[in-house]
Amino acid sequence: MDSPSGVKIEKLAEEYVRRGIIPKQYVFDAYHVASASLGGFEALVTWNFEYILREKTERLLEIINREKSIRIPWLRNPEVYVW
Repeated sequence: MDSPSGVKIEKLAEEYVRRGIIPKQYVFDAYHVASASLGGFEALVTWNFEYILREKTERLLEIINREKSIRIPWLRNPEVYVW
């Protein structure tokens, strides 16, 4: 499945920023999360512990995505998948 692009990603990313998931100055991180969400991806794998891989992000992502009936991707670091 290809990741979506365009206005839907921008609007969802803007909402993530507005509601405090990602700080405004890191809006491209919000695009990353919005793309994984709207793309229906099972997981978003990233090394970004500062703004993506944190409990606050997971909680707010679940709230916002449930409100919009959007899949909630797991937020994981790459080490989870190395064995």
